[in-house]
Amino acid sequence: MKATTHSDYVLTGSVTKLAGAFSIDTKIYDIKNKRFMTFFEQSKVPDLIDKVDQIAATINKKAFNRSTVTYEKMERKKQVYINKLKRQNPENLMKVPAAQQDQGPGWKVLEYLF
Repeated sequence: MKATTHSDYVLTGSVTKLAGAFSIDTKIYDIKNKRFMTFFEQSKVPDLIDKVDQIAATINKKAFNRSTVTYEKMERKKQVYINKLKRQNPENLMKVPAAQQDQGPGWKVLEYLF
């Protein structure tokens, strides 16, 4: 017997903990158009709820074209970051971050080039 739910969308997801970090994976199925979208985030414990909220805001915007306070906040932060990159000296983009300088012989070569 076939069950009918008259649903337009089906949302599935999981939160997986691995080595102290969480992977948040979500799919939303558009029944009418026979397609799906995937969304994912990674998080540590203190940010887990915020990351779930960000996924929900992204789903609202991408799937239903509804803006939320969280989505607008994410967009503002992204724009601030983009503007910061635009004002950055191009030479700084070529520098090797200090945390990566001692991670193997490949970084030694870059050290001599720059």
